Amino acid sequence: IRIALFSLIYKKTLKLSSRVLDKISTGQLVSLMSAHLNKLDESLGLAHFVWITPLQCILCVGLIWELIEVNGFCALAALTLLGIIQAWLSQKMGPHRVKRAGMINRRLALTSEIVENIHSVKAYGWEEVMETIIKNIRQDEMTLTRKIGSLRYFYSASYFFSAILVIVSAIVPHALSKGIILRRIFTTASYCMVLRMTLTRQLPGSI
Repeated sequence: IRIALFSLIYKKTLKLSSRVLDKISTGQLVSLMSAHLNKLDESLGLAHFVWITPLQCILCVGLIWELIEVNGFCALAALTLLGIIQAWLSQKMGPHRVKRAGMINRRLALTSEIVENIHSVKAYGWEEVMETIIKNIRQDEMTLTRKIGSLRYFYSASYFFSAILVIVSAIVPHALSKGIILRRIFTTASYCMVLRMTLTRQLPGSI
């Protein structure tokens, strides 16, 4: 799909008039053909988990119920809570990504314009001014990148700590009340790991 969209954008660009092309910067085209198309490609791959996740939850909870009974709902509740947190973090990252994309477009457009008019820049001695402008844009861009990185850190941390949360919330209470039965414990952990990937990675990514 991404290759087909690349081709469509390229063909559309060739058909545009010079008047329209003057309004479109090189940075916008680069951003559109890299970041935006990648996100669209990823979202199309994860979109099916919107309807797959409920079915998978019903199936896995039914199987877990046979193993640890009511404690299976504790595992589902813990994973659902983590999924909600990750979906919220994804929503928080969205506006920052949009702002960063706009800054990247602006920086690339300005850089392209400077390169195209390098003779005028050198003639009037605007090198330091242009360097300062680009540096300021880049600093703002890096600030947003650090914010996105911090949110992504918590996003990934909630996924990796979900296994411990499931064990503490579901498997440990069952082991204390019913005794340690390795077959049930390891089978339950396997089902929970399947749910963990769906609820904490794929479903939030599709949202």
